[in-house]
Amino acid sequence: QNKVTRPVSFDASLNLRPFLWRHSAAEADAGKPVLYELRAVVVHLDKAGFSHFGHYIAYVRRRASEGTSGNTTKWYVLDDSTVHEVPEAEVLSQQAYLLLYARAAPAGGEGASGAAAAAAAAASGGRRGSGTDVAAAAEAAAGRCRGRAGAVCSFWACCDGLCTRCYQEEHGR
Repeated sequence: QNKVTRPVSFDASLNLRPFLWRHSAAEADAGKPVLYELRAVVVHLDKAGFSHFGHYIAYVRRRASEGTSGNTTKWYVLDDSTVHEVPEAEVLSQQAYLLLYARAAPAGGEGASGAAAAAAAAASGGRRGSGTDVAAAAEAAAGRCRGRAGAVCSFWACCDGLCTRCYQEEHGR
C-alpha cells in the first residue's frame, strides 16, 4: 500500500540508439544517436508515504522564442493555478511519478520555426490564408489553446489546438 520512495535518477535527454534493433549492418543511420528530450515531469506529493492521496504537480519545459539569446529552454512548475519558472537542476532532482520524453529534432533538421510553419500550413489546408489564420496556427503550434469562436484562452493545448475546457465546450463531455 505504501509508495516506493527510492530515488531514481533521470536525465534531460535520452539516447535510445543502444536499445534499438538494427535490420541490417548497412543501415545509413546506424551510428547516429536517437535522441529524446525530457518535456515534462509529473510529481506526486503525498502525505506519510501513501500513494492513494496527495497532490500532483508538473514541471514542463518550454522552448524560448526564436531570436532569444541565452538559454533556449525554460522550465516551469505548474501547481494548480500557480506557475513559475524553476532551474533545470530542480526538475532533475525531483522524485518523478511520470517522465514524458519526446523525440528531439535531428541536427540540421526542421527546427521549431519550421514546425510552427508546417503546423500553420496544415491548419490552413496548405493554402495561404490571412495573417490572422497563420498567426493563430503558429500560436497553436507553440502550445497555446486557440480558444473558441475567437475567444482568447491562455491554457496549454493538446495536438488539436484546444485545451481540455475548450474541447469539452466544443465537443461535449
